[in-house]
Amino acid sequence: VVQRQATRDYLPVVNAGASHGYNWGQRIDPFTNEFASERVRTNNLYVGGNWLLFNGLQNYYLVQKARTEVAYQQYNQEVQERNLKIDVTAHYLQVLLADQQLKNAREQLAYTRKLQQRTRELLQAEQATELSLLEIEAQTALDSLSVTQANNSLRLAEFRLKQFLNLPPEASFQLDKAKGNLPINPESPPIVMEQLPELLRAEELAKINETNLKIARRQLSPSLSLNASMGSGYSGNNTEQVGTEFVAKSFNRQLDENFYQAAAVTLSVPIFNKGTVGSSITRSRIELEKATLQKQNLRLELQNKIAQLQLELENAQLQQTTAQTARNATQKALEIAQLNYEEGRINFADFLEVRNKHFLAQSQSTNAQFEYLFKKKILNYYSG
Repeated sequence: VVQRQATRDYLPVVNAGASHGYNWGQRIDPFTNEFASERVRTNNLYVGGNWLLFNGLQNYYLVQKARTEVAYQQYNQEVQERNLKIDVTAHYLQVLLADQQLKNAREQLAYTRKLQQRTRELLQAEQATELSLLEIEAQTALDSLSVTQANNSLRLAEFRLKQFLNLPPEASFQLDKAKGNLPINPESPPIVMEQLPELLRAEELAKINETNLKIARRQLSPSLSLNASMGSGYSGNNTEQVGTEFVAKSFNRQLDENFYQAAAVTLSVPIFNKGTVGSSITRSRIELEKATLQKQNLRLELQNKIAQLQLELENAQLQQTTAQTARNATQKALEIAQLNYEEGRINFADFLEVRNKHFLAQSQSTNAQFEYLFKKKILNYYSG
């Protein structure tokens, strides 16, 4: 819209008008140039136009500015869309993470219940004590609490996702909770700083301020305009003698007799304007310098941000590998500890310590996996 309007500023301005009125009192009739003291009816019809032929190329730079503003808004939309994707991905991954942690908690509870049933069988065979069964039952209750807490975390994550998507809390939707739904490019293309929409947007903003400076300077140039008009009118005081009486000339006759045309070329040269143009030039120059500095600072910020994301991705990948190794190791240790516990070579406290280490490693492995997915997805968004 702004671009179309800037282009239309090259066109002339044409207006038409008409009036119908009455005058009382002493006055000079514009059509007869005679004094009139009685009530006189008047009508005026006119068409006038103004065409700005030259104003120091201000219109040209206004068109260029409008085009630059369109590009600025496009890059700004790209930034907002990418940030929105990152936020949606974060909320979605949080739901997936909470769902996986709920599965881990249920797996932990199922394991404890299985062990509880095994302990009852050992107690009946007089190979376990009543105290061991009570300890396992207490642990089963704690694991049930962990399942409840994990389920609450999942519900909260889904609620926050609904809020972010502007969905009512009672709205129902089905999420495909398979991690494969998040396409991850294993080898993301390199991030080209000059192609990031933030920098392109800052570049367009600098161009806008540069054009504003040119427009402000052009206010010192002379302007040339063409004015033209034509019209006619009627006056009740414009009379003629018919016989022994004076009667007003007919409306159509007066329109023909009073028809006029006018055209003029106007040259305006600015000499003194109380310093307003100078102030405008100074403000535009300051805004241009600010935009240039902001672009430079933004480049440094983006470089640091991308470098930090790449480092965080490497750390997340290393943490994921280490957590998976720890998970596999604690899984083997748990299998051995369970066999030793059932054979009475270790007590329940020692077995519980090994068990808790395994499920802690399982939880840490899940967190590391989703952390790596999130960092990788962010870099994919930045690389386009």
